[in-house]
Amino acid sequence: MKYLNRILAGLLSAVIVFSMGAKLVSNTVLAYNAGIEAFVNSLYSDCLGRSADPTGFNDWCNKLATGQITGKQAAYGFFFSPEFQAKANAWSDTELINAYYKVFLNRGSDPSGASYWAQQIAGTTNDISILFTGFADSVEFANKCASYGITVGSHVDVPTTTRGTSSGSTATSAGGASGLAAQTNGARANSVQELDAYWTSQGFEIFYIDLGYGNTQKCYARFYDMTEHNSQFNAWRNQNGLPSLAVISDPNDIRYQYARTRAVEVAYCFNHARPEALTRFANGDWTAVGKICPEGEARENIANGLTNTSIDVFRNSSLHNIAMLLPDTTSMVTASCQVAFVQPDGVSVYFDSNRNGFYSPSTGTAEGSVQLFYY
Repeated sequence: MKYLNRILAGLLSAVIVFSMGAKLVSNTVLAYNAGIEAFVNSLYSDCLGRSADPTGFNDWCNKLATGQITGKQAAYGFFFSPEFQAKANAWSDTELINAYYKVFLNRGSDPSGASYWAQQIAGTTNDISILFTGFADSVEFANKCASYGITVGSHVDVPTTTRGTSSGSTATSAGGASGLAAQTNGARANSVQELDAYWTSQGFEIFYIDLGYGNTQKCYARFYDMTEHNSQFNAWRNQNGLPSLAVISDPNDIRYQYARTRAVEVAYCFNHARPEALTRFANGDWTAVGKICPEGEARENIANGLTNTSIDVFRNSSLHNIAMLLPDTTSMVTASCQVAFVQPDGVSVYFDSNRNGFYSPSTGTAEGSVQLFYY
């Protein structure tokens, strides 16, 4: 909940700045911690080779200052922006490697290091992804972030990016889909890759909802930590004379994966039936029921925007509470997430819709949650 509050605070501050008028956003550089300012300026100068524009500068500084992103996520936004990739397409391997040394290590390359990285990217066009992972996860970059008072953050998964095929288009600021503009219906990124890069840098994962008949809905989902919720859930069972349920937390467990998929589907369509099944029903096709669980027997509870402090949503509902207190269940998995849905154009997102899901103005996303109880 603490992390969610930081996200909401950051979004609220962005709304306040935006509402004060385009002149302020485009022409005024706001004041931030000196370390954060120096870090962001270094990304612009060392990565893009230019000075920061006020809009982009304010956006990146605000996200770092409010804890919405880490040092690695900020670097991700720059290195996987169309502006950087257009520059990288014109560089030699040596020039590309030197850029990584400048940005991540605050220094030029040493002969042995440069030789090592040249060997790593020799014979491949996937050099941006290879170099980013190696440098972002280095101890030197962690030390650089610490010197600026910035949290370096955990490992960031990166897409496979081919160098040498860009059309050369550039964004008006690094990661042109970043900031409040990316969270309004009117803004569009320059490419599908740019939109993906922005949302994944914010901690969202890419999901595809099965709508039936070969149709899918692409979306971005960020999941809450449900540890506290699960603890409260088992405490409630214990108060009612029932044993605790084993909590399924292995990301490789199909039941864990399924709960996350269901939570995203619930944000899209608040219904116990799968979206794919509802589409078939609407078209008079009753051959697909849309099973709640792909294997084994399970009961399902769903809710809108469940967080760690909202277990009462289920506990105070008679039918939901019955599912929580079933005596013959042995394990459970809970998933709760924020979701943004991708427009048909592939390069913009929307939040208001005529779906049967829920939209939260405070977070700018839809929200969905699911509990699965296994026998």
